[in-house]
Amino acid sequence: MFVRCAYYVGTVRPEDQETFDRYVREVHMPMVAAWPRLKALRLLKNNGQPYLGEAPRYYQCFELSFATQADMDYCMASPDRAETRRVSAEDYAKFKGLFQGEVHHVNYEVTDFPTTM
Repeated sequence: MFVRCAYYVGTVRPEDQETFDRYVREVHMPMVAAWPRLKALRLLKNNGQPYLGEAPRYYQCFELSFATQADMDYCMASPDRAETRRVSAEDYAKFKGLFQGEVHHVNYEVTDFPTTM
């Protein structure tokens, strides 16, 4: 399995969280869910709890799973993804400033290990 993660490094002001989170859930994620050859899609959102006394650096992460690297490459080059990027760029004007930070994309090859539980 191959996974592409989009890490949102930063924060959303408390007064903007509901608006930003609703956009992600109701607009962005459904568009991404329709991308070709996508096997699974998950939103990982931090719970706001400090870890070892430090505030979370990551607001959320999108995890996109694919059966093969070729499937991931096909999806990333697809017209569906291009359309999502176009819509997101247009929507950016409405949501500019809600998320304070950067988005980093990382691709992974997944190796599963058995657990003892």
